[in-house]
Amino acid sequence: MLETVDLSPIRSTMEGMRHRKLKENNSELSEPVRENGKVDHLSHPSIHTAKELRHLFSWASDVLILVFFTISAMTTRFYRLSYPAAVVFDELHFSKFVDRILTNTWFFDIHPPLGKLILAYVSHYFGYRPDPDFVIEKIGHEYPAHMNYVIVRAVSASFSVGTVPLTYLVARKLRLSPISSCVAATSVMLDFLGIIEGRLILMDSQLLFFCQLSLYCALCLWETVPGTRRRTFWLLVTGLMCGIALSIKHTALGTPGLIAVISFFGLHFMYKPLSFLECLYAGLCGLGVYTAGFYVMFNALWKTGGKYDNFMPSHFRKTLIGSDHYNSTATRVSFPRLFVYLNRRMVASNANIKKRHSWESDWYHWIANWRGVLYFVKKYKLGAKELKEQIYLLGNPVCIYLTLVSVCTFFTLGLLSVRYRHYFRRKLQTSHLLWMRSTGIFLLCGWLCNLLPYILVDRAAFIYHYMPGLFYGQLLMAVNLDLLPSRFRSVAAGLAMGLMFAAFIYWSPWIYAFPLTKEQHDERRWLPRWT
Repeated sequence: MLETVDLSPIRSTMEGMRHRKLKENNSELSEPVRENGKVDHLSHPSIHTAKELRHLFSWASDVLILVFFTISAMTTRFYRLSYPAAVVFDELHFSKFVDRILTNTWFFDIHPPLGKLILAYVSHYFGYRPDPDFVIEKIGHEYPAHMNYVIVRAVSASFSVGTVPLTYLVARKLRLSPISSCVAATSVMLDFLGIIEGRLILMDSQLLFFCQLSLYCALCLWETVPGTRRRTFWLLVTGLMCGIALSIKHTALGTPGLIAVISFFGLHFMYKPLSFLECLYAGLCGLGVYTAGFYVMFNALWKTGGKYDNFMPSHFRKTLIGSDHYNSTATRVSFPRLFVYLNRRMVASNANIKKRHSWESDWYHWIANWRGVLYFVKKYKLGAKELKEQIYLLGNPVCIYLTLVSVCTFFTLGLLSVRYRHYFRRKLQTSHLLWMRSTGIFLLCGWLCNLLPYILVDRAAFIYHYMPGLFYGQLLMAVNLDLLPSRFRSVAAGLAMGLMFAAFIYWSPWIYAFPLTKEQHDERRWLPRWT
């Protein structure tokens, strides 16, 4: 007769293993399990509670960080915004353009009109009115006391403020850690290029803002599922933002171009490319907003612009009131014809700029912070002291050099990963490292794409042309930080942000035109061409 075997210990062990397996699958939740293996939803918290709490905490942390960066950026951009009360560098051109738009007077510029239209009409909404008796003649020309030029600067500064929290949002969308995202945002916030350009009546704060917004919208688009309303919405918004960026300056092309390549070929961020119809839809949205700026310009500017009339064909000049060619019976020229003509004229005029400038520099100067631009200078005596105020456009040395080191480091690691690809293939099996590598390559391409026009074209260029490319380099800096072990990452991030702030304080007299003696200015000239 066979003995009866007691299986209760085995059953107990198997039941324990099953319970442990269920707990492993929900390890972060630590939920109690019934004997039948189902979660007890009636007597215990929901299975998603812990995840929801973590998500809520992360969201709240991001909101607090965004508020901090927004307030800090407002401080750096709006402080002493009214000084100097004089025309600073290219305000010579853009102040004139704003006034001409608001007085319906024709003008010509090598850049599309939308950025200037935004600056003019938003300023007008908040109370700016051009003075018909004030004619800007030269850099340094003082604005009249009754002229609310600060309103126009404030519009530019507002876009510049927006670039800082946007940097953080883009970094988080790229799946970077909060601390590394803070480093990228701090670099944008404390870089002198963004601060100085954003405090003046110029276009570059809008340019950077809409390039960043285009990239953020594209990252949201690439997360969507085909055929959903969410996909349609982000497709529309991404196309519009890319169109607006190009409508500020053609130099924005690097970002929309990169977005188009990723979307068309379905690289890195996407499981599969956008359909041809979706690409066409986004492209038409961008073209529509680009065209709209010209349509507004042609209809709003109906007075003669003097010398600017000569850039347009005779049949258009006949429609400008006050022009030598004006004919009251002339019909308005068709918009498509004018649109094509003006764009061709803009490109040709830009390509034909041969005149050199005393403050021009080359792309390889920008990445090394080799030379800046003197925007404003004022000398006077205070007792026995000779003082000088100046605004000198330069990159924050810490931001610029950390960006350069990050670009070189990532590029070197990329070359080594190709040479020793069999070794790296075994080491890079984690999804996080693979994502970081692909994201770094994307950002490196963004850095290069924004420099490429200045590498290939021989014309006068200035360090502020580096701003869109620098943004990608600053994000790449954050990627490199995330590749560090977590125990070193916080220390490195804190040190980087501390050095950025120290440099900002030290060179702040060159940002806000604080008076210094000659010796104090000389102490800050670390490189021979910082003159």
